[in-house]
Amino acid sequence: MQRGPSILLVMSLSFLLPLLCFSSLNAQEVEKEAAIIVKYVDMPSDVLLNPPLLSMVIAGDVPPWKDIGAVDVVLSSAPSVVSGRAFKTAIRSVKVKTLHNGKDIFIMLNWTDGTMNAKESSSTFADGAAVQLPLVIGPILPNYIKGQQDAYVNITYWRADRKKPDNIVANGIGTVAVTNTKGENLSANGYWKLGQWTVIISRPLKTGSDNQTQLARGTETFIAFAVWDGEGNQRDGHKSVSFWQTLRLE
Repeated sequence: MQRGPSILLVMSLSFLLPLLCFSSLNAQEVEKEAAIIVKYVDMPSDVLLNPPLLSMVIAGDVPPWKDIGAVDVVLSSAPSVVSGRAFKTAIRSVKVKTLHNGKDIFIMLNWTDGTMNAKESSSTFADGAAVQLPLVIGPILPNYIKGQQDAYVNITYWRADRKKPDNIVANGIGTVAVTNTKGENLSANGYWKLGQWTVIISRPLKTGSDNQTQLARGTETFIAFAVWDGEGNQRDGHKSVSFWQTLRLE
């Protein structure tokens, strides 16, 4: 039986109700496109997270990111937990680039969004993005919308109105738990320019936390994505999501 993670801080997060629902690995769960390859580069983590002149260019057109091919991942409207019908959403794809330096993994997300929403109030909502991994690779691939009882997921959640992303674990609807501890070492760098969001999310390959997926060179796992459009009043389960994609680390 899979052991659940040790959770230091548990919070009810209705804004992530279903996140990135299938119960076993089959052809409908994983996109059959080419795998997302995590290229190795021998560069410091701060340079990869904060490329020179990042805020002056679009879609990672600076070294070493400009040399990495982007994978265009299809997004669709997430189904409503209540009605089962999909919400309407305008964001239909996200471009993904990935790198690692043997210590940390870096995931660059780029998507079209005509309006920057970097504040949240009672009447406005912030733009956001999430990256989801199976907490462990087992015989069952977790539900792509926030896992299931016998298969946990690990989510890194970024919002435009926050300085740091959240580390989250879940094993089904209503089980979301934030575990932000020092050992989890999450970082993000996001900027909006000319109708495009570019967000780089970083985390260690290996951590000392049971609440994070452990990654290693030469291995393969799965990854899924979600994007929120604040201008379209997207929040909670109202978002664009992907199915699982294969993630391969060089």
